[in-house]
Amino acid sequence: MCLKKGIYRAATLVHHIKPLNAENVNNPEISLNPENCMALCADCHAAIHSTKRYKVDEYGKVTPIR
Repeated sequence: MCLKKGIYRAATLVHHIKPLNAENVNNPEISLNPENCMALCADCHAAIHSTKRYKVDEYGKVTPIR
């Protein structure tokens, strides 16, 4: 996303194009598929997830953050 704006910045996060949720977090076609992932800097990732953020615990439970 940065390059589209002419900005060169290191990507530090992986964004899932099809979002992870409780039903698909254990499906490697969603969670681990390179075609469903894109590398983003923290600012671009925050812009995409401006209101919806989630975390996955060690048991695979998905819960909203904020």
